[in-house]
Amino acid sequence: MEDARALFGNNYAMTLRNGLFLRNCGPAASPCLVSSELISERLYLASCGHKGDNISCFSNGTTAGYLSEEFVTKINCTSLFTTARYNRIAMSQPELVFGEAEIGWWMDGGECQCSANATCTRATTTVPEKMGYRCACVPGFLGDGFVAGEGCRKG
Repeated sequence: MEDARALFGNNYAMTLRNGLFLRNCGPAASPCLVSSELISERLYLASCGHKGDNISCFSNGTTAGYLSEEFVTKINCTSLFTTARYNRIAMSQPELVFGEAEIGWWMDGGECQCSANATCTRATTTVPEKMGYRCACVPGFLGDGFVAGEGCRKG
């Protein structure tokens, strides 16, 4: 499950708009099973396993709006097969995008450290009762919005 660990860090994690397809799982890992033949066909792969193998689906075990790294790494699976991201564009059909993941991120700290001409948005983190934040330049300005970064300059 080393591949899955790369999707989590001190300041980022997979959001709830993601799912994981895992291989070589024990019987109690997930009630969701998908045939490896079906996945091979949908992803246009020649083969992704032995005929009759199953791939387990995972999309729960949440922590404050993110998938739980602890839950993902503790379930009884040996490898990550692919990710799936739920995409909903206004006024169109929702889609499931395979091979992509949406990552949410935050800066640590209770006090925003955004530059002039930037807004601060509070962000939940994967640690209960620990807050983070994100900065963004206001319209008409460009940059990362952070005091310790590029700040915001007239665009």
